[in-house]
Amino acid sequence: MKSSIPPGELHLFYDLKGRKWGGSHSLHFGHFQQLSIDEHRNVLALIQGRVYRFEIVANGSVVPKQLSIPPYLFNGISYNPKTGDWHGPSNPYGDSKKFLTAEDIAHRNKIKSKTGFQFGTGNGPCVLKRARDGTVNVSLGMCNNFPSMCVQAIHGRRRGYCHAGSKIEKLGNMYMDRLNEINPGRVDIDPNADISMPASGVAKTVISDPDTNDVYTAENEGNAWPSRVVVWKLEAATQRARIVAGRFNSKKLVGGQMSGFGQPATAAHMGHVIYAMALQPITKELHVVGYPGNMARVDANGNLQAVICTRCKHTEVSAITYHKREKQWIVMGGNHVFWQNGTTITGTNDQKYRRLSSYEEDPGPWKPTEKRLITWGGNMVLDEVTNVLYIVHHDHGSKENHPAIFEINLSPA
Repeated sequence: MKSSIPPGELHLFYDLKGRKWGGSHSLHFGHFQQLSIDEHRNVLALIQGRVYRFEIVANGSVVPKQLSIPPYLFNGISYNPKTGDWHGPSNPYGDSKKFLTAEDIAHRNKIKSKTGFQFGTGNGPCVLKRARDGTVNVSLGMCNNFPSMCVQAIHGRRRGYCHAGSKIEKLGNMYMDRLNEINPGRVDIDPNADISMPASGVAKTVISDPDTNDVYTAENEGNAWPSRVVVWKLEAATQRARIVAGRFNSKKLVGGQMSGFGQPATAAHMGHVIYAMALQPITKELHVVGYPGNMARVDANGNLQAVICTRCKHTEVSAITYHKREKQWIVMGGNHVFWQNGTTITGTNDQKYRRLSSYEEDPGPWKPTEKRLITWGGNMVLDEVTNVLYIVHHDHGSKENHPAIFEINLSPA
């Protein structure tokens, strides 16, 4: 099927008219997944806490239809068109604990009774699943805050805080022992009740395998102790979770480049933060981009391998999506969208395009390189049938940037 959009032009798909992207005002809580696509190739979007499906009516107009998903349930969306399931980071300011089951709570209380470990009680982040029938449950995490605990070796400069033999030190040592046990990825856990996640890190990216419905979650908690820049895999068949990439690293709290290529991915350092993550749809290899733009894959043996993307290394990457026909990744970052081989698809750094006119003043279409995109904090989705790419243009905190969804036909002119 051919697209009605001519190749070689950037078009306005939808003008947000000053509304905010995502589920909350903070970009740090799963705010990197605002777009998805359904089984009918309709674009799905999370706008100001609400989920919309965009339908194209007879006259060609784009009409957003709000879906029945509760407002501010998600802070990022990933839709599986084969199952109708939604996955995404929870709204960290909401009470997502209500979606835990009685079995989840009983298991947590059993751990507490057996070990003496104290779980946090306040609201915190977790990963939610909404099934096609509307049922919501917690996929990963316990939706609570981080309990008071410490470890002498890590808090060495704050020994007044972490007294030797204190209750909070005992809890901290228990926590660290559990992390060391599960980090190699050979031990799986109950995703909703385990000492390793008294409060799971902030889920920056959540994706699912459309064929197996396995869910992958990239944590982003570089300032925790130890840092939790890791990727969890929740297997749909067993409902058990394990680490598949990254490590809980007490020596590298923040910063640093991705390292550990050729080694088990669970022994590797993912960098300061994981912004982008995707499955290669043919090989099913997990691909991860660590800050700022180091791309790697987890091979069939579980080892981390570098992926060549020279331009990525100089770009703060927000999203990646694979193009089967071109057999390469599309990368979104900086003020551009580009191919893995470095060729620009759209975007510019030219200062003469710095001022963004309203779409009433300038409705387009535009040449691909005469529109300055704001991609940080956004993502993109590809309609493989028409070869059209839909791109988040972010507000970046200012309505003057005119947030929108753009579209571009990737077919040759």
